[in-house]
Amino acid sequence: MNIQNESKPHFSVSQLIDYLQCPFAYYLRHIAGIQWRQIPSAVCFGSSVHKAVEYMNSRRRDGLSVKEDDIVGMFYMGWSDAIEKNNISWKKSEEPAELLVKGQQLISLYYKQFRSHSFSEVELGFRLPILDPVTGLYVRSRDMVGRIDAIDGDNTLIEFKTSGRTPTQYQVDGDLQLGVYHWAAHLLYGVPARKILVVNLVKTKDPKIEVLETHRSQDTHTRLLSLIEQVIRAIDHGMYYPNPVGGFGCGSCNYREECQRQWPL
Repeated sequence: MNIQNESKPHFSVSQLIDYLQCPFAYYLRHIAGIQWRQIPSAVCFGSSVHKAVEYMNSRRRDGLSVKEDDIVGMFYMGWSDAIEKNNISWKKSEEPAELLVKGQQLISLYYKQFRSHSFSEVELGFRLPILDPVTGLYVRSRDMVGRIDAIDGDNTLIEFKTSGRTPTQYQVDGDLQLGVYHWAAHLLYGVPARKILVVNLVKTKDPKIEVLETHRSQDTHTRLLSLIEQVIRAIDHGMYYPNPVGGFGCGSCNYREECQRQWPL
């Protein structure tokens, strides 16, 4: 059911989360098309790690050998390229060289832990109708798009994340992205995934990999799809209000200047 209709508007998990965090920031980014002035270092770091992990997983999927030095080198090239090409916002006391070392350590840890793992899908892209087969809910105006990091031979969804600290089980169980991917895989394959593994590459002082397991059900699909439908309805009606003053994410928002001009205190 991977229906391709490029003329139809699409919706993604990142758009859903952006709107839920702040509808006005969503408007600036996704409607007005205003680019971030600076890219957070965590975004560049995570992207560089992800490219290296994807390279290794793709080789494993295709039955090809992979060397530790190769995937560490993939991270190095990605990180060097990100620093050169982007205007990065660094956190206090953050050093590019230190992050380079941590990234290399994380990639080495990932190689040792997953070099024998088998994958049936890597970076599985989808474009699907926003449909709940149980309740009949159907959003006609948009398709849902996304990309699942990996599915293994045991029908387990795997999502890779980088962070400064290990997420809690509560956070993983409520992660909207994982819910959308589980729903999408169910539509694509006709059967629900057995479980979801979240592989966290944590860039603490001593880098580590933490794996958390979570599950989703039809009830969570129904609740999530209803939320998506309501958010899209709000967007279609032009509801782009700002967060309350000092609301969640305001301190680190890339659109603070635009927000303060539009909504002066």
